[in-house]
Amino acid sequence: MSRTKKETIQSVKGMRDIFGEILNYHQYIEKKAREIASFYGFLEIETPVVEKAELFIKSEEQGNPVVEKEMYSFRTKGGDFLALRPDNTPSIIRAYFENGFQGWPQPVLLSYGGLFYRHESPQQGRYREFRQFGLEILGETKSFADAFIIYVFCNILKDLGFKNFIVHLNSLGDKTCQKQHRRELVSFLRRKKNYLCAECKKRAKTNPLKFFDCKNPKCQELKSQAPLIINYLCDECKSHFKETVEILDELSIPYYLDSTLVRGLDYYSRTVFEIFSKEAEPNLALSLCGGGRYDYLAKMLGFKDLAGIGGAFGQERIAELMKSKGLSRELVMKEKPRIFFAQIGESARKKALVLLEELRNEKIGAIHGIFKDNLRNQLKIAGELQIPYAIIFGQKELIDKMIMVRDMKTGGQENIPQEKMVEYFKEKLGIRN
Repeated sequence: MSRTKKETIQSVKGMRDIFGEILNYHQYIEKKAREIASFYGFLEIETPVVEKAELFIKSEEQGNPVVEKEMYSFRTKGGDFLALRPDNTPSIIRAYFENGFQGWPQPVLLSYGGLFYRHESPQQGRYREFRQFGLEILGETKSFADAFIIYVFCNILKDLGFKNFIVHLNSLGDKTCQKQHRRELVSFLRRKKNYLCAECKKRAKTNPLKFFDCKNPKCQELKSQAPLIINYLCDECKSHFKETVEILDELSIPYYLDSTLVRGLDYYSRTVFEIFSKEAEPNLALSLCGGGRYDYLAKMLGFKDLAGIGGAFGQERIAELMKSKGLSRELVMKEKPRIFFAQIGESARKKALVLLEELRNEKIGAIHGIFKDNLRNQLKIAGELQIPYAIIFGQKELIDKMIMVRDMKTGGQENIPQEKMVEYFKEKLGIRN
């Protein structure tokens, strides 16, 4: 009888450990996004990762796959039905009313970042546990809010190093427009049911707009024949969309009117958008960011009417694309330590801690090989991490009250008095008080 190998525990499918350079990109993205959002008046908010499952089920009443098969949900010992958040907009709405934001001057501008969970098929740049950064404007119906939120996202992407991007825009109209369009679209899908994929046959009954998101070649061919929501807009919705586009023109934001853009969630109305980048390949446009207006969502959740528009980007795809193309690499690397402290011997190790503390107090980024004894191995680590300067500190330097500084690029070395160390590196690294 053969012996079975004991299975080793590994990470859950679609979830991963993040470290090293890719983690540096994530940290840089978060820092830059927060800075820009704060500049434009967005208040940062953190919502719980675990919410009542009802919050997301109510927000997607028309059979959205996030609820049907993608949401991580569970029962507690006390019988509560909870879920790991797959999306943050319903949580933002809940937080708005629960924390009394309706009593604040309107509109309320909120930004957030954090972890989200969807049980979908993992693919490049998409995971079951993923990080998002989002912006929401609550309590404003005017089209300026739609253009403003797109503008801020574009500025974040520009500051991250993206240049070749374009905003895809569409309007989904209001309830009246949607009702008329839905009737015509369902009729069209019924007539074409023999040509539809199995999934779109189901969508025709539950969520017909998702037909426009289908990637099946058979359904793709039918899109050009299908009735488009843009042709069913009332005068008020047309005016709202026209104003949004005119503001983007004023702001010199590149856009494309995409009449088949519907977004993946059911609660959108009027303006929807996605920002695509061609940084990856000239003939491949990747969606980096998306969102839209959700003026009916609060009512769907059982709250009072509340106009809102928001959007978010997934950090994984942006971080991986930035790394692969070297976007903002120099800026990201500046966030890394610039000094590696290599020490030799027990006596030097103790003094090294004191010198490292001096660097930390002056906010000069440094890492160390404090648990290593071999100098060559320590310098090898510094080289692999592409750290520009290494401090070499041994028994001789300890006695002479000096440090040896090696330029890791040129190999040049010089001796610096310990009391001049901070001043020396501030000058070398261009750090001003």
